[in-house]
Amino acid sequence: MGIHHIRNWYFNFIDLMLFNDSVSKKENTTEIFLGLIIVSVYISLAIFGTIGLIGVLFFIGLISESIILGIGILILLILFFLMTGYLRE
Repeated sequence: MGIHHIRNWYFNFIDLMLFNDSVSKKENTTEIFLGLIIVSVYISLAIFGTIGLIGVLFFIGLISESIILGIGILILLILFFLMTGYLRE
């Protein structure tokens, strides 16, 4: 047995893919399958997390932009009514 069989399961998974000298073929297949599932879960979490973060930032941008536009429209309305009140006099 080489030094790569003493490491933890993740490095064992990598080494099994590289060296492929495990005791039984079924154990090798099971470890590779479990490793692939775990790696695919991490990759999908990273993808969905990135998409979610982009979505949250997009909606924060929309909300802040709408607040800025709303304040601008409110200022314009105040100026409009002040001007109509001034012109009425």
